[in-house]
Amino acid sequence: MAKRRKPPATPPIPPSQRWTAPLARPIRLKDGTQFHSIGDAARFVLALPHEQQGRNSWTRASELLMEAAERGGSIEAATEQFELALFLEARYVRQ
Repeated sequence: MAKRRKPPATPPIPPSQRWTAPLARPIRLKDGTQFHSIGDAARFVLALPHEQQGRNSWTRASELLMEAAERGGSIEAATEQFELALFLEARYVRQ
């Protein structure tokens, strides 16, 4: 039986100017952590434990963040889904 390899703690984000694009609005967590760009949000998702990343809310957030950064998708939709995933984890309260 093969051993499972651990994924890197924070995988690198592909180079793209869109990864630095601002979210539709800044997001601040209960612990004070702030997110301002698509890249900030993506790095947070990639740093989550694998089990958490597999949840539907995070999977969809990842898809929309990549769509916004790589293919000019809706930053508003990506921001909303990221907020929803955070809310479902009880980390975020929209102000």
